[in-house]
Amino acid sequence: MIDPRKLKFGRLAVQLRVPVRVTLRNGLPVHLLADRSLPVVSLEAIFRGGAVADPANRVGLASMTATAMRLGGTKALPGDALDDELDRLGAEVHTGMDDDLGRAGAWTLSRHLDRVTEIFAGVLRD
Repeated sequence: MIDPRKLKFGRLAVQLRVPVRVTLRNGLPVHLLADRSLPVVSLEAIFRGGAVADPANRVGLASMTATAMRLGGTKALPGDALDDELDRLGAEVHTGMDDDLGRAGAWTLSRHLDRVTEIFAGVLRD
C-alpha cells in the first residue's frame, strides 16, 4: 500500500492568459480571451440585478424575469422557433439571476458566431 503523504509530484506549470479589454462605441466594456485550440466561442454578459432587487411583495421576480428572457424568445424568434434555431446550429443561449447580478451566456461553433451573437443580443434586448 502506498502512503499518499509520501507521494511526490513535479512542479505544475500554469500559464495564465490575460484578457484584452475593448470598449465598444456605445461605452460597453468587452473582455476578450482568445483560445484558438477549439473552433468554439463562449459569450457571457453580466449585468446589475438579481434577487436583492426583488420588491418585498414579489420575491422571485428576478429569477422569473431571467427565465422569461430565454423562454420568451426575441422579437424575430418566438420561444419555440428560438429553440429550433439553436438546436439546428448546435448552439446554446442561457440566462439566470444570482442574488446580486444577472447573467446571460451563449456557446456556439465559431462558424455560427454571427448568427448566435444576433440571437444572443435579441434575448438580452427583446
